[in-house]
Amino acid sequence: MKIFIFTILLLSQFHLTAQRFCGTADYLNELKKNNNSISANQDLLESRIQQFISENSNSGQRVVYRIPVVVHVVYNTDAENISDAQVQSQIDVLNEDYRKQNADVNLTPSIYSSLAADCEIEFCLATRTIDNLPTNGITRTLTTAGNFGMGNAVKQAATGGKDAWNSTRYLNIWVCDLSDPVLGFATLPGTTSAPFDGVVIDYRAFGRIGNLSASYNKGRTCTHEVGHWFNLIHNWGDDENSADDCAGTDNVNDTPNQAGPRFGCPTFPQASCGNSGDMSMNFMDYTNDACMYMFTTGQKNRMIAAINSSRSTLLVSNGCEPLPAPLVCDTLDNVIGGDGLTEYLSNEFDSLANGYLTGTNSYNDISFAEKFSTNSGKQINGLLFDFSTASTSGAGIVLVRVWDASGPNGSPGVVISQKSVSLQLIANQISNFELTQVDFDSPPYINGGFYAGFTMLNPEEDTIAIFSNQDDEVNTNTAWLQNADSQWLPFQDTLAYEIKISLAIKAIVCNPVGIDEDLETATSIAFPNPSSGIVNFDLKNENRNSTWIAYSIDGRICGKGVFNETLSSLNISEWNAGIYLFQIQQNDKFSNHKIQLIK
Repeated sequence: MKIFIFTILLLSQFHLTAQRFCGTADYLNELKKNNNSISANQDLLESRIQQFISENSNSGQRVVYRIPVVVHVVYNTDAENISDAQVQSQIDVLNEDYRKQNADVNLTPSIYSSLAADCEIEFCLATRTIDNLPTNGITRTLTTAGNFGMGNAVKQAATGGKDAWNSTRYLNIWVCDLSDPVLGFATLPGTTSAPFDGVVIDYRAFGRIGNLSASYNKGRTCTHEVGHWFNLIHNWGDDENSADDCAGTDNVNDTPNQAGPRFGCPTFPQASCGNSGDMSMNFMDYTNDACMYMFTTGQKNRMIAAINSSRSTLLVSNGCEPLPAPLVCDTLDNVIGGDGLTEYLSNEFDSLANGYLTGTNSYNDISFAEKFSTNSGKQINGLLFDFSTASTSGAGIVLVRVWDASGPNGSPGVVISQKSVSLQLIANQISNFELTQVDFDSPPYINGGFYAGFTMLNPEEDTIAIFSNQDDEVNTNTAWLQNADSQWLPFQDTLAYEIKISLAIKAIVCNPVGIDEDLETATSIAFPNPSSGIVNFDLKNENRNSTWIAYSIDGRICGKGVFNETLSSLNISEWNAGIYLFQIQQNDKFSNHKIQLIK
């Protein structure tokens, strides 16, 4: 222990390959000097962790937690600008070590082998940004800084580093040239502000391929530091500066008390503090990468507790979820305006009516629905309506809904998706001769029959009317109404039509078919890309009257129209930032363009 007291003075004489030195404890001590509340925060978090462990120690529930990671490569030389493959190799190591799938775990001494744990924590390079844009989870920043010390400089663009992504949703890892002898350092939960929360690793100790230090070439430095980020401390208890080297604790019951760190590749057993042998092979010790290969069950429980308490915001992160594949939308066959559609309002037949719903000559009915059927599983992204009238005396809304067909006699049953729409908005669209398109926030997945339509919340005061077909129009779809007694009735014998009529509703159905940009066969060119709002389309003198349609990344129609000039421009500045898919049709030729809108 006396040797380690002089760590900073001694190790500074060695190159990175000398002995492992983790800067987490020293970094924490510096933070505490400038913030008196850190110790109190840690005490509070510790009580929560212990409570969680106590309440869940016998639950038997197996949950695998996925942690989205963004790796910030901050480099000054080509050697420091490590490859994507090297970054991925580190993610692979984390997944192996935290899932007990590392091949060397079988080297654990027999007295500790039963303690070696599958921590049930996995890691992925982020697949989407906080703004739901696609990413590979790696950023690259060229810096003028020669190297970085144990501080926050590498975590800030203003000081030559890279600003963190939202640390409540991602584990930020910065890879850079760290000043010797530090291999890495991390922030324990509750010890720093969000912009500085994360892990920093020297580029010569990150991953298991590339230009790495001989002693730290298996990615275990990151395994060690991420353990700190999950609120583990060194397994000897960080008591090296205490009068009693065995007085400290790592707050884990199944790691034996240990006097101090072990370096290199010690031969087991080397005992201290009355144990049967220091657990030098533990990932939270200081041994070489090749000689550490296990977490204990107690350490696992502590990390899981941290995920469910101090780092619980990770549980709602979608950073590991890939963006939906681009979708090509198609629609089910149905009448939507045009010949044969006539508006019938209830007040034409009932002069006492103070409100009416649809063009099906009804008064005070609650809901109207159109029946559809799919012959295979499909996602219903939204509905398209041809409303004819809408008005409200206040802030009226209509609930646009999809029902399953589980009701009596195949009528509408359970509401499986809905969205509220302002009646005033619909009225404005009607006055502009526009259809009403409603996109669901959570599109339902349907296989078989379903109903699409709407429900009025206040049919006695608010008004909405929708087109319906006449008796000379054949349509296999079926319209249903829900009367004031909440009974669903099919439209039959309506005004002596003696057929089942149809409402002007269309379901927007999307199938997961990718749209790829094909530059070799494209009959148009789109630029600039990315765009800040204006996109130019060069139709290559093919055909001026070319149609275009734009989809969002999740397959929803964002706009469509006709290009009247060979070189035409679109202003999409009012759309949300993101990726949009433009399909251009010129006669029988198609070309697709992926355009990124930035703001």
